[in-house]
Amino acid sequence: MDYSYLEHFEYTSKNPYGLRLKEFDFICQDKEGENSRGLWEKVFQNNLPINLEIGSGYGDFMIWYINQFKDANFIGMEYRFKRCYQVAKKLKDFNGGNFRLLRAKGERVAFLFENGEINDLFYFFPDPWIKLRQRKKRLFQEEFLTRLASIIRGRIYIKTDNDNYFKNMLELGSKYFEVEYYTDHLQQSEGPSILKDFTTRFENIFLAQNVNIKAMVLKRC
Repeated sequence: MDYSYLEHFEYTSKNPYGLRLKEFDFICQDKEGENSRGLWEKVFQNNLPINLEIGSGYGDFMIWYINQFKDANFIGMEYRFKRCYQVAKKLKDFNGGNFRLLRAKGERVAFLFENGEINDLFYFFPDPWIKLRQRKKRLFQEEFLTRLASIIRGRIYIKTDNDNYFKNMLELGSKYFEVEYYTDHLQQSEGPSILKDFTTRFENIFLAQNVNIKAMVLKRC
């Protein structure tokens, strides 16, 4: 089992961006996020649904979402220090407290959130780890899904450009969730608007290369 899933896991990086992230009061780093497990309603000071994005990258979807939907809370999760800092700079002038940014690993979801604490999850264009020897690094695996299934009470929205990872996620996801929707050509599908109304930075690159975007929606059984 990946060490990241163990209770006694410790974040050890001394990246200088870690100190710079402390400038922002809407960021939780490492164990700070885990200390909020089961307490996120108190963090947001409301009882609105809490939605999560794993792998927020440059924050483009996160920023679009919090602009579009004022009746939900949003948590963006990103592990890379520098990207977290870049997103934080974009968010610092936003009004309202309906968002938080987590510098954390996706494998730690069960330590970050209580059962049923997250409504919907967004997982867009994750690293597919294309080489066969690298595929053990993919987040979307059995161990992750068993933990994810307990914290989600709504839906999981997924987009990817990679055929192999798409098929793998669809097969694994169907073991733990109801497959509500899937397509291997999102642009020509009558898919959910949340998947089509915003195109990410990576998505635009793939579309320009005439790559079909694969998508699915998994629903808590």
